[in-house]
Amino acid sequence: MAVFVALGAFLMTLAGGWVAQRVSDRRHLVLGFAGGLMLGVVGLDLLPEAIAAAGGLVFGVPAALLLFVGGFLVAHLWSGCSRYARRRTARATNACPRSA
Repeated sequence: MAVFVALGAFLMTLAGGWVAQRVSDRRHLVLGFAGGLMLGVVGLDLLPEAIAAAGGLVFGVPAALLLFVGGFLVAHLWSGCSRYARRRTARATNACPRSA
């Protein structure tokens, strides 16, 4: 059985490399699809299992759900803050000229 799983992983990796070579001009679409697929797996498969396994409630809401939303919020804020810091640094050093 493990041999079949390893063979499947090998074939999928090979297929992924082939797709990456073929769609270089539409790579953003492939990455968006892969990201959406990962979020779908988390939201529809892993999160319900985590809620059932955790069992604890915080203010009537499952703790696993609160941690999921909190982690998403932290990632979102981190992304926004780092983007703001890069923009501010670029302006301070005049790295990008201002448009009129």
